[in-house]
Formats: sequence, C-alpha cells, structure tokens
Amino acid sequence: METGIFVVVLFCAYVVQGITGFAGGMLTMPVGVNTVGLQTSIMAVNTCGIVACAIVAFAARKSINWHEVGKICLTMTPFVAAGIVLDYVLDLGILMVVYGIAIIVAAGRALIVKNPKDFPNWMLWGILVLSGLVQGMFASGGAFLVLYATQKLKEKEEFRGTLSVIWVILNTLYTSFQLASSSVPVDGLILVACCIPLMFLATFIGSKLEKKVSQEGFAKVVNVLLLVVGVILIATAKI
Repeated sequence: METGIFVVVLFCAYVVQGITGFAGGMLTMPVGVNTVGLQTSIMAVNTCGIVACAIVAFAARKSINWHEVGKICLTMTPFVAAGIVLDYVLDLGILMVVYGIAIIVAAGRALIVKNPKDFPNWMLWGILVLSGLVQGMFASGGAFLVLYATQKLKEKEEFRGTLSVIWVILNTLYTSFQLASSSVPVDGLILVACCIPLMFLATFIGSKLEKKVSQEGFAKVVNVLLLVVGVILIATAKI
C-alpha cells in the first residue's frame, strides 16, 4: 500500500516536472520518506529524475543554454559535495525551515509585485552556492536554482531544457556518490525498475500539457510550485 502511494505521487510529480522542468523530486521526497524510507526514496527519485530530465532535455535540445549549464554545474558541484558533508554535522531541521521561508518569500514576491526588480549578480552567485549546499544536504536544492533560472532563462523551452540537462548531470553525480558510499537496497532497485517505464508516460503527458501553457502562465505555474515546495519544506522539517 505504502509503495503504491509512493509510485502514484512520483508519477504525478513527474507529470509536473514534464511541464516545468523541475519539482519532481521536491514534490516526491516528503511522501517517499514517510512511505518507502529515505535511502530508497533518494535512489528512486534521483534515478527516475535522470530518465525524466533526459527525455525533456532531448526534446528541448535546440533551446538549451549551454553557457548557463556549464556555469551552474561548475559552481554548484563543489558545494553539493560540501552539503553532503554538512549533512552529517548540522541540525538540518531549522535550516529546512529557513530554506522554506526564503523560497516562499521569493516566490510570493514574484507573484505579488508587478515587474519585480532583478536580483543583482552577486546575489545570483550566492543563490547558486546555496542551491549546491541545499542539494547536498536535502537532495532538494532545486528551488534555489529555479530562483536563479527564472531570471537567467526567460523562455519556457530554454528554461525546461537547460534545467533538465543540469539535473541529469547533478543527479548522476549524486547517485554515483550514493552507490559508492553505501550498499544499495534490493527493494530500491526493484522500485526503480518498476518506476522507470512510468517516467516515459509521465514526461510525455507533461510535455503535451506544457504546449498548452502560455509564457505568462508558465511563469505563474513556476512560482506557485515554488510556494508549494516552500510549504512542504516547512511542514516536513524535523525540529
């Protein structure tokens, strides 16, 4: 029963990811932790994320901003590693609440304020650093990355394709680290094998729905999803 709930949530979350290019893992992880467990959830979400993002990236390959891919990956990767280390020494509950509040404030600003000012460059670099750290600590640094991407990647196909390539790279690195540093649960492998075919269907549905969304509507969907992610982070934080 619990595995079934996880699979249904995973499928729905990756339909959303097919539309926006992000949020699949962030929407799935809170449910996964409470149904199939943390390590199995991370393995399933990261592996399925690689498949789903690779499909979106291939479809949007002509719109990918490779300059931003290189810049973001080179900046985030060392901080992802640092975040993995910090995961063992810091109380993450309070940090997750702060992270959630920051995301809610930023997304609320984008929804409420008409033509909000762009973040200055120094702040954008800081957002990338925080995105890497949070990705390493929580496997959920995508919300900060999306704040960066909404300013740098203005067209929805560029946004979806570029973010998808980045998540293929970062999720592959994270999964490789997980495989090298711990034993792989057999139930996790079985779950991944069952879920991967669903990723093709979920991404296909999401991509079809994305074509019906205008550029303005797409921006609103992104910010509403960020609000949802912020609330989930706060609600699931263990203080």
